[in-house]
Parts: sequence; structure tokens; C-alpha cells
Amino acid sequence: MSAFIAGSQDAFSEIYRRYSPRVYGFIRRRMSREALVDETFQDVFLKLTKSRHTFTEGHSFSPWLFSVINNAITDTLRREKSSLRATEALGQEPEPTLEAESSSPPP
Repeated sequence: MSAFIAGSQDAFSEIYRRYSPRVYGFIRRRMSREALVDETFQDVFLKLTKSRHTFTEGHSFSPWLFSVINNAITDTLRREKSSLRATEALGQEPEPTLEAESSSPPP
């Protein structure tokens, strides 16, 4: 972890290789729109890089990682909600969510 904290690209690559499937799955189970899942997934690894100096060596990495993930999910959902409000305020029709698409009867 000290190499990651110091900014080692190899250490970041190893973290990405090891954790990316779990991160993606975790996000996917909590968000329905694929575009938001992908956006949040990218945001997680960006936030990890930017906040690596806040990780305390000697502590477990996974809880820290999953707090970053939960914060990224919250941030994405807030941005989406704000965007929907702005779209509605302009009198435009918001894009349908997957839930709305899947709950409508087939044509």
C-alpha cells in the first residue's frame, strides 16, 4: 500500500486488477442505469487516486475502498437527481430510467 500511496502506477494497476470486478459488481447491484454504473465505476478509481494520501497504512484496505465506493454512488445519484430537476425545470422530458422502461407493458 505504501507504493500506491506514493503514486506508483504499478501499485494502482494491481489494485485495479484485484478489485475492479468486485467494485463493478457492487455498484451494479445498487444502480440500474448502465451509464451511471460506468460513470460511478470510473469515479471510484479516480477518487482512489486523488485520495490515496488519506488511507492509513496498517488499516484494512477493503473498508476504505468500499467507503469510497459508497460515496461515489451517493455523488452520482445526487448529480443525476440534480440533472433531472434541471431538465424538468426547462420543460424537457427526462430520459427514462431502466426501471421505467422495464415496468411499461410491451408494445
